Amino acid sequence: MKIFVAIQFPADIKSALLDVQSALKDCGVRGNWCSDNNLHMTMVYIGETDEVELIQKAVDEVSFEPFVMDLGKLGTFVTKYGRVIWCGVRDERPLNRIAKVLRERLDAHGIRYKGTKFKPHISLLKEANMDETAIDIENASMTVDKMVVMKSEKINGEFVYSKI
Repeated sequence: MKIFVAIQFPADIKSALLDVQSALKDCGVRGNWCSDNNLHMTMVYIGETDEVELIQKAVDEVSFEPFVMDLGKLGTFVTKYGRVIWCGVRDERPLNRIAKVLRERLDAHGIRYKGTKFKPHISLLKEANMDETAIDIENASMTVDKMVVMKSEKINGEFVYSKI
């Protein structure tokens, strides 16, 4: 199973993100849409491993004061699989600090992870046919007070992300 550490979202944040996806569809954007059940923010991607207990220990060692995270503007980046349209957050600083400490704790436990630079974002669409980012996003916020260890599995041809 593929492992990652993430922030999960309550129903109202997912609803706001689904509204953005709908607006993108109305603009003619097509691609591989992220399902509402899979919407999350990846803090670090680890990949194939059986070191789940050690990863959980590292996550538990990351302490932070709860903070409010507000959805921000849309952005895009290109991966080897194509264009991704994502939603950012207004203030990236708390998430950047947490990601830095999380990586330090994973390093301390000898856990290998994908070492790309952390950019707080929520993937909405992969393999997008166009760059459309001029979508209004409703004011939506949540209190971030924890991270969770999650797994990605392919079930009946669909990727399913679930908390471990």
